[in-house]
Amino acid sequence: MVIGNPYVFAFMIDKVSEWSDATFKNGVFFVAINGVIFPHVLATTVLNSELYGFLEARPSSLLKMPINDMLFHMQKDVLFSTLLNALSQDDEMEGFDVLDYKFSTNTMEDEACYCFSVSNGKMLRILGAKIDVSLDYSQKENCNSLCVSEVEVDVEYMKEQIEMLKKYYHKEII
Repeated sequence: MVIGNPYVFAFMIDKVSEWSDATFKNGVFFVAINGVIFPHVLATTVLNSELYGFLEARPSSLLKMPINDMLFHMQKDVLFSTLLNALSQDDEMEGFDVLDYKFSTNTMEDEACYCFSVSNGKMLRILGAKIDVSLDYSQKENCNSLCVSEVEVDVEYMKEQIEMLKKYYHKEII
């Protein structure tokens, strides 16, 4: 099932019965950001646990839509590297929890794909990139080489996509 417009932003999700049993509901879960799909390769997702985390346990940034004007207006490579580097730091910056801005799932991150979003209250800025795990992204030259996919969507558009994802989750997964 495709929820949204893959050339803007969409969820692509499907349960695969052959991969599932009574306990684990396995399938695929991708996001498309401006026509680029994350993760970039086929990866089995345990839908009942990943969607639970994404939607309920620690709702993703696509649900929370954290507002931060300073981050929202940063140049995309700088914003992405700032958030990616904050993920790898042990210390939380005062008043800043990078997990509030992250929406990539464990399966995406297992494939070295990281996705973030930030809002200005009206628009939601969505970014994603596949990183080379051998590089140190605290070095500016490595951040400049990232191919960051980005799109801005209206907050109402995202709320509609999230509601459709929740309906799928409640009907097909739990």
